[in-house]
Amino acid sequence: MKFLHIADLHIGKSLNQKSLLEDQKVVLDQIIKQMEDNNISTLLLAGDIYDKQIPSKEAVSLFNEFLCDLILKHHYKVYIISGNHDSVERLNFASSILKSEGLFIETYATSPITKYELFDEFGKVNLYMLPFSTPLYTRTKFNTTCKTYSDMIKYYVESSNIYFNERNVLMTHHTLLHENEAKFSDSEIRFNIGGTEGIDAAYFNNFDYVALGHLHCPQYLSKEYIRYSGSILKYSESEINTPKSSVMVEINEKGNVIINLLPLVPLRDLKVLKGTIEELLIAPSIIIDDFVYVILTNDKTVPYAMKRIKVKYPNAVSLTYDNILKTIEKKVIVKSVDFSDKNYLEQFNEFYNNVTEDSLNDNQINILTKLINKAVEENETN
Repeated sequence: MKFLHIADLHIGKSLNQKSLLEDQKVVLDQIIKQMEDNNISTLLLAGDIYDKQIPSKEAVSLFNEFLCDLILKHHYKVYIISGNHDSVERLNFASSILKSEGLFIETYATSPITKYELFDEFGKVNLYMLPFSTPLYTRTKFNTTCKTYSDMIKYYVESSNIYFNERNVLMTHHTLLHENEAKFSDSEIRFNIGGTEGIDAAYFNNFDYVALGHLHCPQYLSKEYIRYSGSILKYSESEINTPKSSVMVEINEKGNVIINLLPLVPLRDLKVLKGTIEELLIAPSIIIDDFVYVILTNDKTVPYAMKRIKVKYPNAVSLTYDNILKTIEKKVIVKSVDFSDKNYLEQFNEFYNNVTEDSLNDNQINILTKLINKAVEENETN
């Protein structure tokens, strides 16, 4: 039996107000092509379909188009669980009706875990679908005493009477750790890992495959078959050097699982450019369409820096400074002994000098004087 494992689509997400819908469509089309090319008829989607609980109509339309292609055109089966970004009520809408078409959606954790039986030449494969949940929901719904996420997972698994001599696949959307570690990125919501959220991946060792969603860096934990597919696109600067992929899984007889990563090629990549603004503006134009994080190494702030950068790099999504920040971090701004005796302009000039090691020029003084006088007048009027 072969299936494709993906997660964390985050349809509708943007980078600094730049929509990624076009980029997401390109990757979703690649996923359908991967299933065609590799004779895969089952897709596991492990949560975070949308980026927001109330997605835009454009995001809903794109996902609808994706599902229609998979199910109505190709007659594939699709199994979906909700993630922490998804609205369980909205995603669950009409799910019972859709099962007859081959779309299986689970948004509420159940006890025992909702199970589907799939069959191939080796017999039965049990697919367990455990969407994102919380200890509070579990305590309230099932009258349990679980306080941590580990307690919660243990409760769900033990209540399901799983026969581990059979072939078992689990889909879930939670934070698993191996020896208290995992690869995180800046684009997923990270809860209190030092407290209650982290779940020991070794707890899932008896499953034949665990299809995980939530962490955006593709990785396996504890065992190769306990795996995060990762997000379908790079959604933060921390993922720039993290290639994206889907996971093709082939389960043969018990104990024989073959895993291959299928690369996902973005329409526009995510890159970092570092240097002075002068260097970046005269550099050869090797980046045209890619999203760019710009790090300036100028010693002083550059007027209209982002506006100037976007002339050459129209998809620049962030601009920060390196040298200035390092300089400021090393400084300690100390209040002068006679600070209270200085007027507003002198106080600001001293502050400016402490931060920049420079003094206000005549133009800055004129502008600041007008602003101070206006503020003083308004204060006296009020």
